[in-house]
Amino acid sequence: MKSAEHRGAELLRRFRKLSRHFIAREQEFVRMAWALGRHGESVIHSLGEEDEITMGALARTIGLSLSSMTDIIDGLEKNGFVTRVRSAADRRVIHLRLTPNGRRVYRRGFDAQVRFASALLSILTRKEQDLLLSLHRKIDEGMNAKTRKAKP
Repeated sequence: MKSAEHRGAELLRRFRKLSRHFIAREQEFVRMAWALGRHGESVIHSLGEEDEITMGALARTIGLSLSSMTDIIDGLEKNGFVTRVRSAADRRVIHLRLTPNGRRVYRRGFDAQVRFASALLSILTRKEQDLLLSLHRKIDEGMNAKTRKAKP
């Protein structure tokens, strides 16, 4: 019988491999369709998940410096994918939003990923699919609870 550490290592390897497949599908679509550059697809994806986000929060989410993020946003804004909006409460704060064109790009990429995920699930029976999704929800909820406890 495998130890908890061995099972954890196997789970990690499998999650990473599956994540690479999903990321590759998204990046392949976005880069082919719009040539957004190396980090453009990450920005489109992050903004697609939120209605709006500050430049600083987006930089932290993607793991880039604010100056690098500014260059990326400049290009995406120039090409009509992203817009900057000043906060009404604090004019120093700039929020980013997808334009209707940026939202279409996000939607196409998301739809492609959903088709890919559906194809993966089709390998499993309906009962196995329900079990897999239930286990993922449980893990996600457990991780969210641990994250909340860790914050001061």
